[in-house]
Amino acid sequence: MVAIAILGSDPITFFLITHLTHHSRSPQHQPENINKILFVGQPNDDDYGFGKVKHVKVKTFDDYEIAVPREQINYTTDLKELVEFNPDYIFVTLKGNQVIEILQEIAELDGKTVVVTFNGYHNSELVHVALPNTKIIDGMIVQYVYHLSDCQFVQETEGCIYLQSIPDALPIQQIFQQSQLTVRTCSNIKSFMYGRLIMNLAGAIVALSGLSFTQFIKNKNWRKILASSMWEAFEVFKHHNIVPLVSMDRIPSFLHTSLPLHLLPYLLLSPNWVLNPVVMSLLKNDPISLSSMSKDFKCGRRTGIEELQGEIVKLATVNGSIKTAYNSGVYGLVKLVEKSMMDKKDGWKVAFTNEEVIGYIEHGTVPACLL
Repeated sequence: MVAIAILGSDPITFFLITHLTHHSRSPQHQPENINKILFVGQPNDDDYGFGKVKHVKVKTFDDYEIAVPREQINYTTDLKELVEFNPDYIFVTLKGNQVIEILQEIAELDGKTVVVTFNGYHNSELVHVALPNTKIIDGMIVQYVYHLSDCQFVQETEGCIYLQSIPDALPIQQIFQQSQLTVRTCSNIKSFMYGRLIMNLAGAIVALSGLSFTQFIKNKNWRKILASSMWEAFEVFKHHNIVPLVSMDRIPSFLHTSLPLHLLPYLLLSPNWVLNPVVMSLLKNDPISLSSMSKDFKCGRRTGIEELQGEIVKLATVNGSIKTAYNSGVYGLVKLVEKSMMDKKDGWKVAFTNEEVIGYIEHGTVPACLL
């Protein structure tokens, strides 16, 4: 029997919890072999109606429905209960800016194994600040699960959980696979993380535009900003010998051997009839970050911009000759929005025009709504 705590509050977390709880209670399992699962939510985050439903339901990509009675899910928002639970594994799906504060409050669990799947490229260093003796497994969830109604979730794509290929990852891989979750290990997970970063650069720009992703991708002026941001990122990666990769789960089968990632900016500038079947597959299959920052704006929360455009700017500062006007500009605008939200203690409801964003990028002109 293994004790696993999952920290998070997004649809992916509910998807994981539902699978693990449902399959751990399978009739063929002896009581002593049932894994203990603790769902650790966040007090101020959306619980998707968890407190008022009788079942949490997930419809998988192949139309199979899993329904788990709410009382079977061990749920808490109290970190003291997490410490008392004493898990063997802590699986983290939270954002990087939330994780450190939480880990510092559970220092008693130092020495456990932490699986980190949040956007970030220096996760080991971040976790070790709070838990210096902890074993860390880098991970990445390539999956789209959306919220349909109160505690009902739909798995839009098959997806996969990637884990760093180290011996400590094998037990958690086996447990997840027994729960009908697709898990793969890979030795070059950092390359996949940076490949994901390339596509997740869209998240901040979509949030600034105030558009839905579908509206955004149909607008060539916004696509130019995204394409320029990607070109800058590729240039930065080249100087750091980073080779970004894209998971095969995110590419249509007919493109598996024919789509180099560096062509994506060119595709963004292509006519819609060329763009739609390719870019929509690449970006829409994993739109968690695309919708995440828009939701952060709406709720008045800190965003994950540090792990997106902020990472490109940070890498570029190592070599001062690399210009990152677009990533620096988008990063700066998002930080101004964050400051405004903190000052007003309210969400952000103003959509920027692409002219305002370009004006800030090229000339440093702050939009009137931020003055």
